[in-house]
Amino acid sequence: MKISPGACVPTLFHLGKPIPESLDIVRYVDETFPGPSLTPQSEQARATMEAFIKHAIAYDVEAMTMGYAADWNPVFRTLGPMQILSLIPKLEKIKEANPDLTAVCDRKIEQNKQRVVDIFGPPNGFAKGLTSFEHACDLLETQLMAGGGPFIAGAEYSIADVLYTTMLARGNWIKPAREAVAERPLVAEYWKRMQARPSFQAAGIQASFTVPGKVKEAMVPKFKMAAVIATLGVLALFYFR
Repeated sequence: MKISPGACVPTLFHLGKPIPESLDIVRYVDETFPGPSLTPQSEQARATMEAFIKHAIAYDVEAMTMGYAADWNPVFRTLGPMQILSLIPKLEKIKEANPDLTAVCDRKIEQNKQRVVDIFGPPNGFAKGLTSFEHACDLLETQLMAGGGPFIAGAEYSIADVLYTTMLARGNWIKPAREAVAERPLVAEYWKRMQARPSFQAAGIQASFTVPGKVKEAMVPKFKMAAVIATLGVLALFYFR
């Protein structure tokens, strides 16, 4: 928090200067370091890039993915809010030990309270998040058709493509979003092209959600025990009612 004024993750710290927020980091890297520019040369292409940056960050990825999980998983629906709210006592302790961080901690506390509402509702945030994802995909489909591709701003790969790639990667975690992409042929082809780029593969972007084997091994016995306890609880309700 002392490095990043807004307690943002990620935060790039370069030459003694903190650069928070993913978009600002991408812009800073593009402007500061050598290599192909991620900002198009023409004014029209730059305007297109900026418009699609806004489209990419407008959708609520957390509400869509976590809301989807909460929709079908009663365990997550119960434990998810508890996990988010468990951060609040930690922030209170940080605030107590660092009075100069009071404003930041208070803001993060309110943000976490709002996250619970946005994700778990009521109503659950999945439908709203998916609608915003589909809208972003519709805009991309239209742009790829009008601009001729292969990228959002035409022939030049730009910051808009960086953000849309991460958006599509996160959407790929859940079936409804994968179906939304598949229903839009130009977006589906675009997504394949982005995954084939060396930079995508080198970045190790998580484009699917799987539970590691060791975690599964640790979780399965607990879930089995939870199922037994839940079953006994239901039987007890029927027996003692």
